[in-house]
Amino acid sequence: MVRTNWRSMTAALGALCALAACTTPPATPQAMTAADAPAPKPNWVVKRAVAVGNVTDASGHSAVTAEAFRQALEQSLAAANYLADGPKAHYRLDASLQEIDQPPFTLTENVTVTSTVLYRLTGHGTNAQYSVTSTATATFDDAAIFGKRVQLASERALHANIEALLDKLQKF
Repeated sequence: MVRTNWRSMTAALGALCALAACTTPPATPQAMTAADAPAPKPNWVVKRAVAVGNVTDASGHSAVTAEAFRQALEQSLAAANYLADGPKAHYRLDASLQEIDQPPFTLTENVTVTSTVLYRLTGHGTNAQYSVTSTATATFDDAAIFGKRVQLASERALHANIEALLDKLQKF
């Protein structure tokens, strides 16, 4: 009788460990932040003139929260010298996480995530929309646990997405 209980407990513990390996920790703003400016000098039209407006998550994915993405977006705009200081904003940037395509649990070594974000820049006669799609990969060398690889790939995909937005603002 004692063996059966231990076997049951061991099986339950094994199942819990397997589920823990599948769960994806939430993405962090620091990892998604694009800290390098896209060019030596920011575009003078939007230099210190952009405020972040609504940031929404239409993807329905819990691995990346709208608030974490907002923080990463604000930190990236500040690093590129585009973030407005309070009421000095001439432009408003809204962002909507449209899709974060993460693979289901798999035993493969590489995990690739694709993110699509719809940005809308308004103000001073401007009503521009940018749909940006980016892809990133995390390998088994980055993290042995599947859930952590998904988190890293998600953060990298959104980091690349923000970098692409900064490039578009540079050319605005």
